[in-house]
Amino acid sequence: MHYEKFAATKLYLDGVLTVNISKSGRFHFNSVLTRILSAAEVRRLVILYDKHSHGVALRAVAEGEELDGHRVSFAANDAQGEMAAGLFLKHVGWT
Repeated sequence: MHYEKFAATKLYLDGVLTVNISKSGRFHFNSVLTRILSAAEVRRLVILYDKHSHGVALRAVAEGEELDGHRVSFAANDAQGEMAAGLFLKHVGWT
């Protein structure tokens, strides 16, 4: 039997901002978006929802603004970020 070595490669989406929504109720941000949020010192995001188009947008909470936003967590070296949004997903019927 002949085996060949599998060489894992990383997939980088240069300049593409992506948000993945998990069934567990978390928004996961790719490294590109995480670096932008970290550089802008964004610590909280507000979720905006358009029920007619089922569109979702995120807006940074400015310093001194109301604290109703969701806290953003960053991994070491800004490789990824995430925020909990389980109640939002339940509210719109996605879970």
